[in-house]
Amino acid sequence: MGKSNGMTEDGERRRPVELHNVADMVNPESGKTYREENNSLQHKIPVGSIVKVDDCFYARVFSHTRDCDGTPLYTLVRLHDGGYAEEQLKVVDLGL
Repeated sequence: MGKSNGMTEDGERRRPVELHNVADMVNPESGKTYREENNSLQHKIPVGSIVKVDDCFYARVFSHTRDCDGTPLYTLVRLHDGGYAEEQLKVVDLGL
């Protein structure tokens, strides 16, 4: 592996890597960036609504948020669906 001195094995100067955020790229069909398009989208599910998540559990929409590219997201609070005996529960250490 070559040295990290900004030069190739042949002694040519390396070109710097250009990074592009996809959200800042322009959609050729609309002329807007994908972030602009996403930020113009409205949340369709109102705060306070009860939703079923992946056919697994029910939750309430707590707040409307957005991803880093402006995509509408939802913060959910899982609904209490009954009491659980201690032996049914396992404490999870998240290491926080």
